[in-house]
Amino acid sequence: METKRSFSGSPWEKAVGYCRAIRKGNIIAVSGTTSIKDGKIFARGACDDKGQFYMHVKALETLTQTNSLPVNIKFIIEGEEEIGSAHLADFIKQNKALLKADVILISDTAMISIDTPSIDVGVRGLTYIEIEVTGPNRDLHSGVYGGAVANPITILAQMIASLHDENNHITIPGFYDDVIESSAAERAALAKAPFDEEEYKKELGIKALWGEKGYTTNERTGIRPTLEINGIWGGYTGEGSKTVLPSKAHAKISCRLVPNQKSAPMEKLLIDHLYKIAPGYVTVNIMQAIISRRRLRLSLPITDCVFLPSNRARSPVDFSRCTLSILSFSKDFSSSNSIRFIL
Repeated sequence: METKRSFSGSPWEKAVGYCRAIRKGNIIAVSGTTSIKDGKIFARGACDDKGQFYMHVKALETLTQTNSLPVNIKFIIEGEEEIGSAHLADFIKQNKALLKADVILISDTAMISIDTPSIDVGVRGLTYIEIEVTGPNRDLHSGVYGGAVANPITILAQMIASLHDENNHITIPGFYDDVIESSAAERAALAKAPFDEEEYKKELGIKALWGEKGYTTNERTGIRPTLEINGIWGGYTGEGSKTVLPSKAHAKISCRLVPNQKSAPMEKLLIDHLYKIAPGYVTVNIMQAIISRRRLRLSLPITDCVFLPSNRARSPVDFSRCTLSILSFSKDFSSSNSIRFIL
């Protein structure tokens, strides 16, 4: 097959250039450049995750050059993860025979540090919604109506605040019902991963850590479900002052999910709860978020993982913080239940 280049210069310049996107219908125009400093590539996608993909390509190159490739290798590469991988499911279902595999190696995960090889044995899933709270049928003057008409921003803030208790435990009834608790062995393995709390706080510029009582920071970010407010807005946010009692308030809310929590039921649980706690003097509308709302959660027993040779050096176990759309369709790669992962 003849391969034609559609541009000149470094492929990185087009592939990972800084993205300035302008949406026109379903088309996004991308422009920009990359830079290399001290042997490191600085560009959009350089580490998430064109860098990881390139690592696999170079590993395959070495195996083929040294005639040491003992198995068949198949690559599946797609660039739509951050917008929900809209076309990935259909492609996989239409090419089951082509993609059939015994082991899946996924590169879009995390490493504890540049000098600490890590084995990821889990990823958390995601459900994502947008809520709109409406009070009066138009923005009002707070000097005329303030104190007599409910402010949607205040009501939304109260609703959001009620989603956690004093122990930072999520208060939605049934939220934890399907959670499979990590074993003592898994928690012990996770605790062995190097972690400096003071350095962690310093890097983030915070004075104290926050989270569910009874769990460490790594457990909170790896093996526990969470509920986060990703955005909140309403009323007048421009320069200067404007004494508005707004008509509407909005928020984007997501939940990170752990094994056995299914995205669709968890989404319904969240939506039903928000409707239930909304007071009668406002109306609530739940909308689908722009990005994909549902992604699979996966955690593998440590003994079931396909470990790299580095495991012999006792690489720390980590639970990746990301979500991977491809995992939602992984059952299509194999007709058996014995398919294994390297994350």
